[in-house]
Amino acid sequence: MTDGPPTAPPSHAAWFAARRAAAAAQEAEEATRRSSTGLSPHVASVLVYAAAWLSAVIFLILERDSRLVRFHALQATLTFGVLCLVGMAFGALTVISAFYSTAAFKFFAAASEAAWLAMAVVWLIALVCVARNANWRMPLVGRFVDRRA
Repeated sequence: MTDGPPTAPPSHAAWFAARRAAAAAQEAEEATRRSSTGLSPHVASVLVYAAAWLSAVIFLILERDSRLVRFHALQATLTFGVLCLVGMAFGALTVISAFYSTAAFKFFAAASEAAWLAMAVVWLIALVCVARNANWRMPLVGRFVDRRA
């Protein structure tokens, strides 16, 4: 028999708020640790995007400790690797179509330029967003990479 009034179980909202607070505390603790490169995870995450996919591959190979840095390295490798391959494929098709069709040449040349321009715009956005907030995730790639980093 208890002396006080019965207590109600915590609500779902309180449970979710506690989970979010625990996750935020864990991310803050991880951000204060150093990565295996000797840099802070935030600085390493920004440097991952310094040279698009090339610096991302370097950090993907070197980083062993920080999940945040590995996440950004894998995200940048996949995103910029795919955009680079698309740009090169359209460039190759531009060269091939130059011998056969003027219309196809113009189309593939424009598509190649658009792919390289998209890569430059995504690179600039990623660099700024990661510099402002180390936990930024790209809309299409972020969830996929989050499970594998």
